[in-house]
Amino acid sequence: MNRFFCFTAVIVTAVLLVSCSILKINRSANEQGIVPDLPASIEFSKGFRLFWNDLQLETQGLTSLEDYQPSKQMQRDNNIIVLSDGVFGIQGFMQVLPPLFDALTFEQLGGVLTYFSEGVYTFSMPVKSLPALLEVKGIIQIEMSQKIFLKRS
Repeated sequence: MNRFFCFTAVIVTAVLLVSCSILKINRSANEQGIVPDLPASIEFSKGFRLFWNDLQLETQGLTSLEDYQPSKQMQRDNNIIVLSDGVFGIQGFMQVLPPLFDALTFEQLGGVLTYFSEGVYTFSMPVKSLPALLEVKGIIQIEMSQKIFLKRS
């Protein structure tokens, strides 16, 4: 009888653990929303990672980034700018593999590239196009620009 009880307890525990892990996987897939996780194939600066986490939190529940308006705090904390066409965007540096990088696709997403040196560009990109930016071939590193505060003496 005691062995039967132990066996039943082990089976019930195993079923509960499997059920919880399946629910967690399904929940995380559903909660990912319109801003996906950052891919491991691209290296991101700490500033970009912090921005991305804030963007994921602020866009939960939205179905599209098309009409997304960043909060004032999001704009201030993450150096979000208003681009020339009145759309919210970011600026930064990007390192690419020149033979693989598709600049035309980047520009079709609304991005603007400025050549800096071999394989390095400064860029600006609308926030609404950032999830698609992660799929552009040839990008190996992205760093977000930061405000510089000068001390007045």
